[in-house]
Amino acid sequence: QALLAQVRSRGAVVSVNHPRCDMCPCLWQDDSRFDMVEIWNGPMRPTNLRGIAYWTQLLTQGRHIAAVGGSDFHRSRQPARMGNPVTAVYSDSRAPQDILQAVREGRSYVTDHAGGVRLSLRCGACGMGDTVPADAPHTVQFGAEHLPRRAHLLLIGPKGSVLADSALHGPNDAEMAPGISFVYLMAAVRRAGIWWPLAVSNPIYFQA
Repeated sequence: QALLAQVRSRGAVVSVNHPRCDMCPCLWQDDSRFDMVEIWNGPMRPTNLRGIAYWTQLLTQGRHIAAVGGSDFHRSRQPARMGNPVTAVYSDSRAPQDILQAVREGRSYVTDHAGGVRLSLRCGACGMGDTVPADAPHTVQFGAEHLPRRAHLLLIGPKGSVLADSALHGPNDAEMAPGISFVYLMAAVRRAGIWWPLAVSNPIYFQA
């Protein structure tokens, strides 16, 4: 806790890495202590599916918390590859402070690699990380580039419910029902009855 206080006083952003990894499980006693969650670490595997589910649970509980991904590359000759996955950031500039601010605010998405699926998620003038006012239209526009042929675009809401499922790259529209507090976009393929993510966006939030 003293370390957290020290680094925050210097402007640091705190992320909890691979929180549902069996080899080094998250021991945080208070989920409010960190600013971001690493939902995707290295190659996509069950650990990451649990990380996405954990993050979705935090969102369902009302947290506005950004998701990030990282390759966790330490050395060659290991399963983790540099840049698998990457976090794509909508930043005002390439300056470190602008990139960190954008990541903190959730103006980003995680994708399999630098040339992977590119996600688009908007609701009117609002994009990833933004909150849609209660009196604004709740029609979500979503799409993707570089989407493989058999992949689907899924709009995910509270408790991980699939609010829309489209095989079209875009543009797609979906009207959000009253009471939906957030929605994020996932590009995924179906494998053994499970949606296997190729890219995951940060949410758009809806004001109650």
